[in-house]
Parts: sequence; C-alpha cells; structure tokens
Amino acid sequence: MADKQTAPAPSAPAAAPPPPPDPLSKKGAQIAHRLRGLFADTESGVSNRVLSSSYGTDTTLLIAQYTLHLLSSLPPSKSLSVRLPLLHRLTTTTKPRTLTLPLSFSPPTTTALKSLTTTLSTTRLALRLLGLPPLWTSLTKTLTSPPRDIVLRYIALTQAVLNLAYQVLENLAFLNSLGVLDLEAWGRRKRGEKAKVTGGAQSREMAAWLWSSRAWMLGTVLDFVRLYREKALRRAASVEKEAEKQTAEESHATPSASSLSSSPDSTNEIEKQEIAQQDAKWTSALLSNIFYAPLTVHWSVETGAVPEPIVGALGALAGVLAFRGLWAGT
Repeated sequence: MADKQTAPAPSAPAAAPPPPPDPLSKKGAQIAHRLRGLFADTESGVSNRVLSSSYGTDTTLLIAQYTLHLLSSLPPSKSLSVRLPLLHRLTTTTKPRTLTLPLSFSPPTTTALKSLTTTLSTTRLALRLLGLPPLWTSLTKTLTSPPRDIVLRYIALTQAVLNLAYQVLENLAFLNSLGVLDLEAWGRRKRGEKAKVTGGAQSREMAAWLWSSRAWMLGTVLDFVRLYREKALRRAASVEKEAEKQTAEESHATPSASSLSSSPDSTNEIEKQEIAQQDAKWTSALLSNIFYAPLTVHWSVETGAVPEPIVGALGALAGVLAFRGLWAGT
C-alpha cells in the first residue's frame, strides 16, 4: 500500500516590515540618556564631576544668577500674566528688602527674582573668599616656569598680579558690606581723625568694588593681547613648518627610519586633530572675553554702563560657554 503523501504545510504570512523609527522619539531617547548621565547618582555622573570643583560650582551659580538677572530686568508685559503667571508673579514688584548688596544700582523696590539673584550673587562672593590661595599658587607657578615668549611672559605675570589685586579688593569690599570690616575706620585711624557721627563706609567700600572690577577689566584686556600673540606665534610656526617641508621635498632628502616607521597619513591626522583642538580652545577663550568685556566696564563705573537686560544676557552666555567647556572636559 502506497504511503500517503503529506500535503505541504501552508506558508506563514510574511511579517510586516517594522515601521521606520520616529525621529522625535529617537531625539527624546538621546536627551533622556544625556539627562541620566547628567544626574546619575554615581561618580560617573556629569553633575557630580562638574559640581565637585569650585570652578564648576561657581559656573553653575553664574548661569543661574545672570539668567535670573535677565528675567528680572525685562520690562513688564501684559501678556506675561496670561501665558506665564508664575514668572509674572516673580517679576512683579514687591515690598522693599532691607538687604543691600554692593554695586546694586536697582531702585529700592525689588522682586522675587531680584531677591534670588541677590542671594546667588552673595553666595558666589562668599565662595570666592577662599580664592586667594589658588591665585597665589598661579602667581608662583608663573614666576618659576614662565612662558618662553617674552610678550606672553609679561602678560602672564601682569595678569597674575591683577587677579590677586582683584580678589583682595573684592574680599575687603564684601566683608565690609557684611559689617565684618570697617574700611572707613581704617582710613580715619590712618589719618589720625576722630570717628565721625555721620557718614558711613560706602565711599571706601564702593572704591574697593570699583577698583576690583577695574583690575578684572585690565586682565581681560591683556587676555585679548595674549590671544592675539598666541595666534601670531602659531601662524608663524605654521609658516616655518611649511617652509621646512617644502625645502625637504625639494632637496629629495632620504627619509630616516623613524619617519618610515610612522604613517604620514596618521601623522597628518593627529596634527589636524591637535590644530582643531587648539582652534576650538582659542575661539572659546575669545568668545568668553567678548562676553565678559562689557561686564567689566559696567562694574567699573559707579552708575553702570550697560543696560541691565544686556548684563544678564552676557553673563548667562559666558556661563553657558564655560559650562560647555566643563561638560566637554568630563
């Protein structure tokens, strides 16, 4: 008896192709991954590595301070109360505050955002009270191992001295504003005068704030000169290197064993990466000085020189640029 032939099993229906990935969901996943890395509760978290340093903490507070300064300086808008009621309430004028900060040119009335801005500014000033030892270390390091170029050497030494002067004057003015010091009494004792019943220490305290900012301003100007000098030296070195390469090609020199052991393509690629990193670092320093330069002029004048919204915008941009460098370094 013949075997019964088995009928072929019906073929399974073809699976439908997977839907194309949603670009928005992909972007959201990338943002979520970055946020997990930012706020990870481990040593590998970016926030821990950034905030673990005094510079990273100051940069974070800087961004918050000047962003709030910008928001509190914006003119009132009728549509603000409808679209952003919380921000409208925070920027609405409230009762006067008794706390006054140095270099505060705002009217006696204040807002919730301005009060928070004042608190952040006071926090940064308090943290910078400990900034003298690192500046002294930087000065001694510059003295022991200065740059080879004579122009860069004098710039580095002058900037180190200006940074020290800036920090000393700022610390004196801040402690005087808190009542810890009495700069006016020091001046009276130096002149041998009796204590006056009227008048306060505002004149000497304000002078300390202004001259501190002027030292910062001079350091920023010198930083522009430093960047110009570094660019000129790099350009001259590049021209000299190209001339040596052209001379070697024309003379048909026999390549050495060390030059044969390394691939020219890999060497050129490494050089290009180094040049790109140097250019990025130089551009970042230039932008930082461009953002800070108007602020140094503003704080160097008793009545201010820059509109308050622009002050907030420039400070926030400088902080974001600095935080970007910290993020890249982690």
